[in-house]
Amino acid sequence: MRLFPVAALAVSVIMGAASTASAATITFGGQVMQVNRTGGGSVSIDGLNRLQMMDGTGTAARSVLTLNTFDLSGAWTTSFRMTFNCDNVVIGCTGDGIGFVFTGGPATDLGDIGGFVGYGNSSGAFVQSGAFVFRTFWSDIQLGRNGEFIDSRPLTGPFTDSFDLTLSHSGGGSFDVRVVRVSDNSELFRSGAFISLPVMSNFRVGFTAGSGGASENSFVSNWTASFLPSTVVPEPSTLVLTGTSLLGLALAGRRARR
Repeated sequence: MRLFPVAALAVSVIMGAASTASAATITFGGQVMQVNRTGGGSVSIDGLNRLQMMDGTGTAARSVLTLNTFDLSGAWTTSFRMTFNCDNVVIGCTGDGIGFVFTGGPATDLGDIGGFVGYGNSSGAFVQSGAFVFRTFWSDIQLGRNGEFIDSRPLTGPFTDSFDLTLSHSGGGSFDVRVVRVSDNSELFRSGAFISLPVMSNFRVGFTAGSGGASENSFVSNWTASFLPSTVVPEPSTLVLTGTSLLGLALAGRRARR
């Protein structure tokens, strides 16, 4: 049984047409992910090997979702760093933040602009999904499901900083989330939470971001995780053995027909 390790950010980007729905696939942590957007700008990898979700563009929504699906019903842990700043922002700051999402929908799911950070969508996207959303515009971290925020913790001080988030799932929709501000190593948020989802055995994972009339620059880096694939992939040695056996059977059949 293989685990899916999300390693350091990869820098391979395959750009496509400048569509308002789907502009690219991007390789992030060894996984090919679908980039979806509406509004200006796009998702990219910067010179520091960070996944840049927002780039100062207002009135936009973005998502990056794995093409592969995973079994999230068991125990797993993921962690990543979120970084926010207002460098070169034209419209204004603060902005709306980043969401980590897991969804039973397609890789093209894209939520709303503004406060739902690309995650909430009344038209049906992310219907079977959970999200841990970091909303800097309201200076808090918020937990949500299906576009509804059900728990929050306030932040103090400037949001222009980096934050390390660790999310652990113990099974059955029970989570523990921890957020640490990097500049002073202070623990801002630690809490248990429960998200009731109908099925978690065939889910995609990824990140969302959105902006209303203001948007910071937001980045994701240092993403690590262990997710079981939805379908267990045979080891290469098993595939070779199976192929050799099938070839032998085919040759034996040909001899028998002669």
